[in-house]
Amino acid sequence: MQILDLEVPGWIRDKKLTFQKPYYHPKRMSDFEKFKLTYTNPAPFKARNVYFDLEGIKRI
Repeated sequence: MQILDLEVPGWIRDKKLTFQKPYYHPKRMSDFEKFKLTYTNPAPFKARNVYFDLEGIKRI
């Protein structure tokens, strides 16, 4: 949204949407896959302690 100069809704930055412990999706991942996600996910995901396999949520 920021890249396209669109207004970012306030709820996106709500602290309630942050996990205390790292959350990985999908759940069945090796430690190596988790390690890889911690370095390849975008900063907004890392800031919220959420790590997704970005290929799994890619737009078709």
